[in-house]
Amino acid sequence: MPARFKVGDRVTFTNDYGVVFPGKTITEVKHFPDDGIFAGQTRYFITPTDAPWFPVAERNLALEREGGSNA
Repeated sequence: MPARFKVGDRVTFTNDYGVVFPGKTITEVKHFPDDGIFAGQTRYFITPTDAPWFPVAERNLALEREGGSNA
């Protein structure tokens, strides 16, 4: 499955509790193969973040338009 976002995209991250964090940037796109907790998923590293080692799921991201609003 192709990645929905690419490196450099500005996104809003919404955590699983519904808390919204706008103004993030995709720094790495990584597809995890058939092992581990992210098996078969494409995940995204974002910045700024307090957990740069933890990639986020695509379902938690929304592309921002110019000016910071969501698409």
